[in-house]
Amino acid sequence: MKFRFSLMTLNLWNTIKLDERRPVIEEFFRIHRPDILCIQEIREDTIKILDDLLEDYTRVHDDCPSWSNESNIYYKRELFEEVKHDRVDLNMPEKERGLFYIVLKSSYSNKTLFISTAHLTHQGNADECRTGMNYRHSEAIVISESLKTLVGKNQPALICGDFNDPFHPYRIIKEKLGWIEVFQYLKLEAPITFPCTQNSDEIFIVESIDKIITNDELIPLMASSPRITGHVGLSDHYPVEAMFEIK
Repeated sequence: MKFRFSLMTLNLWNTIKLDERRPVIEEFFRIHRPDILCIQEIREDTIKILDDLLEDYTRVHDDCPSWSNESNIYYKRELFEEVKHDRVDLNMPEKERGLFYIVLKSSYSNKTLFISTAHLTHQGNADECRTGMNYRHSEAIVISESLKTLVGKNQPALICGDFNDPFHPYRIIKEKLGWIEVFQYLKLEAPITFPCTQNSDEIFIVESIDKIITNDELIPLMASSPRITGHVGLSDHYPVEAMFEIK
């Protein structure tokens, strides 16, 4: 039997309105239990919340502060065991960010999984607004060149995260690596992932910027962007979740 797993990516929006959002976060993760969870804009306060909620998961533990102040990756202990993890610097204005990755092995598959996540520079960066120079273009090039080196031959691999750009980062990764975004693979319209209008006043922006992009060693079976109703949203972003089968 071929091995299948689910993965979710979510920008957890730092600690903004956290007291209001805490019950929503708790309710959401009581319902949604992806096998792998990639988080951006994580902080020590939200790590404590997730650690309590996700008792059957393990996450990356590392002395590098970026893993507790920007991104982390959770995975179910019964399914996976860590082989290694690391962070690649992308020369970003946001110094804690970068390309975060983990290699996982499972007794259900003879292949290791390469899982990576990134949070690229926001379009509203003050320097970008002043100069008009797009940071995400160069960041995506470094990501692509890094993945060429890091991902092994015939190794199932993906990158997900908040790309803060609906076009260039994916275009570059696809052109340089041949990887494909899950909704495009499934021939589905990619959903809007920003803004969550319950939390954001940036309603003049409508974007599909949270993405999961995979190489051809993984077969996307389904993808969605789960929503939770109420007067307060989970984040200012919506998550993206996909189910995969290893070739």
